[in-house]
Amino acid sequence: MSNKKQNVSVRLSESDIKKIKGISARLGVKDSELFRYIIKNSLSRLLPFQQNGMSGIDLIPALLDSGKDLTQHLDIDTERLDRIVNDGVSDEDRQVDKGDLDFVTLLGNNGSHDYLTFKLRESRGSAVLENDIDGSLKEYLYSKYLGGEPVTRLNRKDLTVY
Repeated sequence: MSNKKQNVSVRLSESDIKKIKGISARLGVKDSELFRYIIKNSLSRLLPFQQNGMSGIDLIPALLDSGKDLTQHLDIDTERLDRIVNDGVSDEDRQVDKGDLDFVTLLGNNGSHDYLTFKLRESRGSAVLENDIDGSLKEYLYSKYLGGEPVTRLNRKDLTVY
């Protein structure tokens, strides 16, 4: 593996440049070091999308981690998300329903939270925490596709006080 570095040109808004410079100054690092950190951090979050064997329901954790950002910042709609997730998945049981991908897309659209809450409540058949729509969607998708709650979520009954 080569450590050769290349220059890349990226267009950024003036406000983003000010943020980068401010954070770099506060951390005491060069702007370029912060850029590399941001890129490496984003790439690690998106790694499941790079791996060829990852598709369908295998991408649920990655969708929950990055789907909101992908749809919001890269303008990925449900149709495109469906192709990204389900193309090449022949077993229908391993595919993510298009309606559920709609939920991920709606989560990235800040103006759609009331509608998302309504549709998610309708699909779950139970209450949705309106102040935690992300968590409610995560619980719904994990229980539907992966057979349980996300590993990162702790239930009160699981906590032991010493």
